[in-house]
Amino acid sequence: MPSAFQHQTVRFSWPALLLAAFSLGMGGCGSEQAPRLVDYLEDLEFDAPADATVEVPLGSYHVPVAIPTRGKEDLTWRRLKFSLYAVTEANREKSLLEVLEHRKGPFQDEVLRIVRNVTTDELEDPRLSSVKMRLTDMARAQLGESRVQQLVIVGTLEEPI
Repeated sequence: MPSAFQHQTVRFSWPALLLAAFSLGMGGCGSEQAPRLVDYLEDLEFDAPADATVEVPLGSYHVPVAIPTRGKEDLTWRRLKFSLYAVTEANREKSLLEVLEHRKGPFQDEVLRIVRNVTTDELEDPRLSSVKMRLTDMARAQLGESRVQQLVIVGTLEEPI
């Protein structure tokens, strides 16, 4: 009984098969090296070296803050102690210090206003992200957008009064 599938014999030329395998091997995985991170980092150009920025002291603050107690109408008084620094380019340090000298009073008043209006949720953030953002926006507006890259809050201490 003849089968629907007939068995055919196919003959390969061994030299042609070896040549095809060799050519596939040469054009495959090993032909091109994958990019390496080291090569990429060596090619990077940095705009400014890491030591091109400086921290300029903007003052030390001891601010009494009335914090509402959750679920109660009572206020808890705390004192926040911290130092504030502006990160700026080294070539702008003198300019920043000059502007700060002329605007010191209004600048410190704004710092006090912002810190006195913090909420309980803002104080529970260990990084004080929201407070730092508002202080940074104010500092850039008062001292110059190009002079203040960011603010650093150091030594935050909250103590009862």
